[in-house]
Amino acid sequence: MKYYYSDLFKEKIQLLDQNVKKALKNKLELMDQNVKHPSLRTKKIKGSSNIFEASHTIGYR
Repeated sequence: MKYYYSDLFKEKIQLLDQNVKKALKNKLELMDQNVKHPSLRTKKIKGSSNIFEASHTIGYR
């Protein structure tokens, strides 16, 4: 699967606490292994044919 990180996403990552960044890295690695893993809460974005969102934690998407 191919992933695209928006410029805004890349900018916002820089503002995160180191612990949150580490947890995000772990989730991205999990997504590489299994995009449908339940802890990611992956779902298709309404109105799109192939764009999805996933949750890092309840507070971060």
